[in-house]
Amino acid sequence: MRISRTQLSKVFLSSAATLAIAGAAALLPAPAAHAQTPINPLAPLRAKVGGYFADDYGLMVGASYDLGTRRAALVVPVVYSIYGDAVLGGDSSFLGAGLQARAYLTPGVGGAPRFFAGAGLGIYFPDDGDTGIGGKVFAGADFGTRLFGTLGYHFVPDVDNSLELSIGVRF
Repeated sequence: MRISRTQLSKVFLSSAATLAIAGAAALLPAPAAHAQTPINPLAPLRAKVGGYFADDYGLMVGASYDLGTRRAALVVPVVYSIYGDAVLGGDSSFLGAGLQARAYLTPGVGGAPRFFAGAGLGIYFPDDGDTGIGGKVFAGADFGTRLFGTLGYHFVPDVDNSLELSIGVRF
């Protein structure tokens, strides 16, 4: 399946517009919490957009949902997630879904970035149709309570494994 530059442009523009609207909404002030209720610093849903750089380039989009976020945010520095990633365009197009773990390396106290590293394992559907098990490793940072950035490397069957650079927002 080849994706034309026009289709890629439409997907990129719609993804960028969605991310811009979500980012603007995320920056709105949150309602005040009651003193006895602990505030969960991690929103469980993440959406990202970025680039995938192999022999050619593609648009990377993805989403993940954190499992047990409240407990992880307050007790342990590891968060497990269900994820879905897609690369559109070029010879490296694929869809992938699976489970990932993200380990926080710093506490992010006082508004400082909260750095993390992680890995994921899942089922990948490359453009050529040869479904297989693949994975990814990644590192990044949460900036405040909503924005994050990620640098990752994907291992996808029958696809040029390569670098992902993305930005995203948490809901």
